[in-house]
Amino acid sequence: MKIETGLLVVCILVCALFAAVIFMYLNASRNNVGDMLQRVSSSVNKKAPFAVSNDVRFDKSVVLPGNTIEYYFTLHNFTTEYLKNIDSFKEKAKQDIKADPKMAIFRKNKVDFVYIYNDKDKKEVARIKIGYDDYK
Repeated sequence: MKIETGLLVVCILVCALFAAVIFMYLNASRNNVGDMLQRVSSSVNKKAPFAVSNDVRFDKSVVLPGNTIEYYFTLHNFTTEYLKNIDSFKEKAKQDIKADPKMAIFRKNKVDFVYIYNDKDKKEVARIKIGYDDYK
């Protein structure tokens, strides 16, 4: 159970940190948050899919209206144990977004995050939304 929660946290941190670096770079030259998120998403998607761990693959990101970015993952060895840890995972992710200095640009621009986890048959098994109100 602890390992599975850790894998979910790693997924969020990998995407968030990668996107934060690009986002900070882009922020210097662009003012429109939606455009910046789109460029971040495009840049991350060029590298996708990629393994986050032995059990988790990052598939893609999608930018939605309202400063929202979705991250899609595949859980190769999905078990119901992942679902038992969703609430603790969401709390840990909120704290990381709130406290990590690399995430300041996202906080400043009130970005919402959605993490979507699919099993190996592409069936959605979990969806976690962390909105600005969750971490402000």
